Amino acid sequence: AILLRDTTRGIDVAYNYGMFSFDEPGFVGRLMRGRMLYWMAPLNGTLMLRQYELRNREVVAQELALAPGQKYELARFLEWNAQPENAQYLYDPFRDNCSTRVRDALNRVLGGQLRRHLEADTTDQTFRSHSLRLLANDPAPHAGLMLALGQPTDIPLTEWDAAFIPMELRDA
Repeated sequence: AILLRDTTRGIDVAYNYGMFSFDEPGFVGRLMRGRMLYWMAPLNGTLMLRQYELRNREVVAQELALAPGQKYELARFLEWNAQPENAQYLYDPFRDNCSTRVRDALNRVLGGQLRRHLEADTTDQTFRSHSLRLLANDPAPHAGLMLALGQPTDIPLTEWDAAFIPMELRDA
């Protein structure tokens, strides 16, 4: 999520790109085919953070040093993206997820600088190695990934590609 907070103007909005519904028509079929619909929704920032904390989920708030014009452009883009006709997206765990949506929004207001910087370095990690590391304590998805992920998931990632994981984006 991207949290916009301005205490002088009373703004406290978290634009959360990780929204989906178990009640979505055809949920199980979409899940099995990798065709999940996700969307972005503006939420009360303080309440969203409390909900994560109540569920004992780690939350990291990272303040970004954006110029005033970049902040304005980011707020305009997020407001546009939150409109019902713009909010939904077809979830892809590696290429289009809640972390890549944040990354892409930031890259947009930075005039492409984030992408240029992060594509300059290749990591020693792959989509497969990250996935297996993140699922190490859960053998069923681990086994499924070993069967489902083909060779393209074994190509070393740039830091840009690795930012499909929120912690990698945060660290970059």
